[in-house]
Parts: sequence; C-alpha cells; structure tokens
Amino acid sequence: MLEPSAYSPLTRDDEIRLLGLQPGKKTQRIIISLKHVILDASVRYEALSYEWKSEEGSETVQCGSFSIAATKNLIRALKALRHPDKPRWLWVDALCINQEDIDEKSKQIPMMRDIYSGATIVLV
Repeated sequence: MLEPSAYSPLTRDDEIRLLGLQPGKKTQRIIISLKHVILDASVRYEALSYEWKSEEGSETVQCGSFSIAATKNLIRALKALRHPDKPRWLWVDALCINQEDIDEKSKQIPMMRDIYSGATIVLV
C-alpha cells in the first residue's frame, strides 16, 4: 500500500500541478496548496526558475497535513515572492512535480518548455 502523500496522481498527459503560495509575512513558515490544471492558454500562473543549490540543505513547506522538503534557496525565494494578503499561483518544478515519482518526472520534465512558455511571467 502506498503511503499518504501531498501529491495525488496526475491523470492526463496535459495535466500539471500549480502551487498556491499562501499569504504571509517573510518570517512565517511557507504554506502551499497544490491543484491540478490542464496546461492550456486559459490557465494563469507564474513560473519560477531558480538554482537548486541542494548542498545548502533543506527545510520543509506545509501542504495540508503534509510537509514537503525544499531547498533553502527555494524557501528564500518563496518567502520573497509571497504576497502579504493574497495567494499567488506558481509553477515550481521542485514542488509541482512529485520528485519521488520517477514515472511522473519522466512525463513532466519534457513538458517544461511548454510550462514556462505558458506562464504569464517567468521569475528568475
């Protein structure tokens, strides 16, 4: 039996997850939600492109009742991007792709060009 996860399976070839970055102050823990969307022109989101820097170690973000590991570099970026009063919808490879699911990664990584080009803006 599979262990419970923050990631529900993607069911379509053109489906991605978006990260809802919940509002908060820069000093507060990062809280996110994940939703499935069909990758097409009607979906509005921003994409984050950043350097992983995994040698710095990791922290976690809260997604419902689950904690998901993220690099400290990503945590800093999310804290800087978080709005104080409203959610922000982002696509971030490290969190929107289930990094523990090799099959999912093999399907999602080739879609990254379309994901970045479909974003309203790419944040670097």
